[in-house]
Amino acid sequence: NSFIPKEIWDQVMEKIRFLESVTGKTFGAGPLPLLLSIRSGAKISMPGMMDTILNLGLNDETTEILGAATDNLRFAYDSYRRFIEMYATVVMGIEHYLFENVLNHTKQQLNIEHD
Repeated sequence: NSFIPKEIWDQVMEKIRFLESVTGKTFGAGPLPLLLSIRSGAKISMPGMMDTILNLGLNDETTEILGAATDNLRFAYDSYRRFIEMYATVVMGIEHYLFENVLNHTKQQLNIEHD
């Protein structure tokens, strides 16, 4: 039953709209998707203790757009894979090794050395 209180959600959306206006990009949509990095914050520095989620805003549509914009679909899908993995481990509490196992197994099946 985790949820974000409406007041906080409204503030987050207000800041996202601000970022959209200054960057000319749109969060979660094309033709220029806005991608966000979400980092934990604390009054004191705690290296290695604060979780990060990169590429928030990637989805099936924006991944294709990113691939076309960079002329590198592999980069776009690798970024999407990493976003899904980070979100799942940080937000949903899914163990990181499960993703590594699937990735390693798939690479082995396809005889691929690198991600």
